Amino acid sequence: CSRSTVEINPQGRIAIHGDHVEMGTGLGTALANRVAAHLGGVADEVTVHEVDTYGALALVTSGNSYTMNQATQDVAAKNPRWVPAISSATFASNGAHVGTQAAAEAARVIFRFGLWPAALELWGIAPTGPTAKEWAKAQWKDGQLIMPGLAPLPLPAVAAKAHARNGVTGAMAHAFSRWGWSRATFPVAGQTWTADIDALAVRRGGGKYARLDRVGVKFPPTDNNRFGKVYTTTCGTLVRVEIVRATGALRIAKAYSVFECGKALVPEVVLGQAQGGFAMGVGYALFETLPPYEGGPGNGQWNLGQYLVARGSDLPLRDLEIEVLPPVTPDEPPKGMAEVVMIPVVAALLNAIADATGRRFQSLPVTQAMLKGVLS
Repeated sequence: CSRSTVEINPQGRIAIHGDHVEMGTGLGTALANRVAAHLGGVADEVTVHEVDTYGALALVTSGNSYTMNQATQDVAAKNPRWVPAISSATFASNGAHVGTQAAAEAARVIFRFGLWPAALELWGIAPTGPTAKEWAKAQWKDGQLIMPGLAPLPLPAVAAKAHARNGVTGAMAHAFSRWGWSRATFPVAGQTWTADIDALAVRRGGGKYARLDRVGVKFPPTDNNRFGKVYTTTCGTLVRVEIVRATGALRIAKAYSVFECGKALVPEVVLGQAQGGFAMGVGYALFETLPPYEGGPGNGQWNLGQYLVARGSDLPLRDLEIEVLPPVTPDEPPKGMAEVVMIPVVAALLNAIADATGRRFQSLPVTQAMLKGVLS
């Protein structure tokens, strides 16, 4: 689930409030980037872990979203305030793309029913003209709204006009995910608006939020609970290793990892996760072990001298290539990263070791002593 509020003031300053937790996934920056794509400016204020500021939505829930059957969900969904779940935990692999969904959709509402009508007025275009329907073609560039054949409009001017004409300047939304997003239709400014959210409230000008009851909703089928995750990053890794026969010492000579993560919300964080995941994979495959009983970490005496992790000297620091594939389409949604990036690293190392030694190891970590034993 995801809940967020997005607001823009008459000077074009943007504020975002979200309910997910920042835990090293770059959530705050991801929120700012997703909203900026729709509103043309990086947020001046971003707050996370706000769980009690969405009263205008008046959400209600019942049952257990993981165990309810389809008939129960269908009956409950007739209440325009009902959702299968109001909030959810933040996980490293979903925090950035799930936790930003409501904010992105709220920003789209503000643009469509606040900034776009204001821009039309500044351009002198009638709201009933053919250009008025082409809002999806508009783009933001360097803080200006760009439309082919029309003068660029700076964000502050558009925001000021939106407030002056009492347009939508704030939106509060809730989105529910069950390996697919809820999708609902709302009456907004005399029109119908369909988006991947299930609850919406809007603010006009500097007024208060008013809930808009949905007129139709489609929640993800309850059968989706039987499925695994379907929007996680796809990744692969290749490594080249060199092993000294006499000692079993292993060196990773070169490595390459490739990722297909949809639209990267914060490319710098994606790169950092890829690099950190590679190091974690190396540690898991070659060093890290937690033996049981009195000699293990449960005795309270362990530190990094006993629990070995990968150091810089164990990694191909200058020969690690990371490739992040571009989105398949411009509007491809983001996908989860985090722990998934380390998984192929372990398999790649085991395959390389098997190719070099002729021995397929069945337990981890594969230590230097184990390698020396099969090569001597």
